[in-house]
Amino acid sequence: MIQSFQGEFDAGRTKQVTQAEAGTVLQKARADEEQLDEEDQTKYRSGVSKMMHMMRWTRPDIYNVVRDCARHMQGTTEDHYQAMLRVMDNVIAMPGRGLFLAPRLNFKLAERVILILQNARI
Repeated sequence: MIQSFQGEFDAGRTKQVTQAEAGTVLQKARADEEQLDEEDQTKYRSGVSKMMHMMRWTRPDIYNVVRDCARHMQGTTEDHYQAMLRVMDNVIAMPGRGLFLAPRLNFKLAERVILILQNARI
């Protein structure tokens, strides 16, 4: 996923320590504000979707900022796009943070648990 951020979005050029600027909230685009073209909007949606997958499975620490980005899937402005890139930069800068899924299951124990559950009368 991190390689996708670097390749598709050209993220990771700066070392962001925080996921968002302190005290800022993304605002809905005003009527007079210039929105991104359709290609960049699609790219924004793709990037936010990838971050949603990441926040669900390995990086719950980015939940709030990704949720904030996800609220602006339509009417995306340059500010929204830059906020998405900042989160990606943060994820790239801190690859050791988050949940690591490493299966270390004792299969004999798992087989016993399955047998117990199958024989249980609920």
